[in-house]
Amino acid sequence: MKNIVKRIYEGKVGFQRASEIKTQMFFAETSQLLLYVGEMQGQISDGKYENSKPWNHWLWVAGQVEYITKCSGDMGYISNYSHDKTYTILDHIKYITKGEEWANRMLYYAKIGHVLDDLKFFNTNDKIDPKEAQAICDVVEYMKDEPIASRKDLDALEHTPQYFKNALKTTSKYFTDEVLKAYSEYKYEVKNLKEDMAQMNETVNNYLGYKFK
Repeated sequence: MKNIVKRIYEGKVGFQRASEIKTQMFFAETSQLLLYVGEMQGQISDGKYENSKPWNHWLWVAGQVEYITKCSGDMGYISNYSHDKTYTILDHIKYITKGEEWANRMLYYAKIGHVLDDLKFFNTNDKIDPKEAQAICDVVEYMKDEPIASRKDLDALEHTPQYFKNALKTTSKYFTDEVLKAYSEYKYEVKNLKEDMAQMNETVNNYLGYKFK
């Protein structure tokens, strides 16, 4: 992983410190928000796009970011740092279709997002704390598609890593019996992921200006 501090302080034209960058991202659904937080944010800064040009395209993910779900207005991002790159979000699905096991985590992130929206955990234009969003992703990435249909069964899992325990503690209100049962029964496939990724693509690549809400 690149040293983000070193990268920020390199002397370049158009230089900005991460502390100066503020961004609001507007997602149509929580599934797309969690896909971004759990997968694409890291791909932009340290994964698929890390060596892309222009060199500073990724700086916008290093600043202060607010995530808004179930947006009632335009999908896109408001920021005082407009990235000069178009991210080809849908390309990332090929890792699932090629059988890369690690890529299945994208299915889990989106799936739990749909379940939480179906059960009305979020209202129109709700802001989701970035740490909570990441913790939700951490829980379902560890769970995968295991048949865990109750909180009792989830708490009874043996030899769980500390990061999972911490994430579950942070997101306890989301992983109820009702949610876990719905998650275990929810049908979500690659074709559904393509639809979510296409909408997330609009949020990530559609610059809405710099007037914050």
